[in-house]
Amino acid sequence: MNPVFITPDLVQKCIKRLKASGGAGPDNLPSEFYKHCQRFTVFPLSVIFNISLQTGLLPPIWKSAIVTPVCKKGSPSDRANYRPISLTCIACKLLELCVTDGLLTYLMTHNIITRHQHGFLSKKSTIIQLFECNLDWTIAINGRRPVDIVFLDYAKAFDSVVHKKLIHKLSCYGMCEMV
Repeated sequence: MNPVFITPDLVQKCIKRLKASGGAGPDNLPSEFYKHCQRFTVFPLSVIFNISLQTGLLPPIWKSAIVTPVCKKGSPSDRANYRPISLTCIACKLLELCVTDGLLTYLMTHNIITRHQHGFLSKKSTIIQLFECNLDWTIAINGRRPVDIVFLDYAKAFDSVVHKKLIHKLSCYGMCEMV
């Protein structure tokens, strides 16, 4: 059983989360199109998304992007201060949002993600995690218990993913291969 089945309601929920100002991708369909036409597009999109998940295939245009340089810091005249931004098709972004929502629902329902997880869950930011840690440390120190804190920098740790390992790990949690 595939843990992600995309319903029209889920597509509609994801369309509402789209930024209205988002740029159009290679198909020239901006997020405003999906917002204004959602009544007519949620059902066909849910069918396309489910077929895509079942077959492991995407429309070719969804695999392409318009790459544009964006200055992130420093002088705009220094090309080292730019990083590429990929404008992909909004429909593909919607599919990603739907899959993310479905996977998180599955992981939370089956208690695979602990309540202590922060960073990418709704209402569980890394700032809230820092507040919780600070509270735990304060309670321990006030109780005269020792506290050890180790800080690790994972800035580059998630730049690449070994897909075979990821798929294996997902299948260990009861999810079908989606490739």
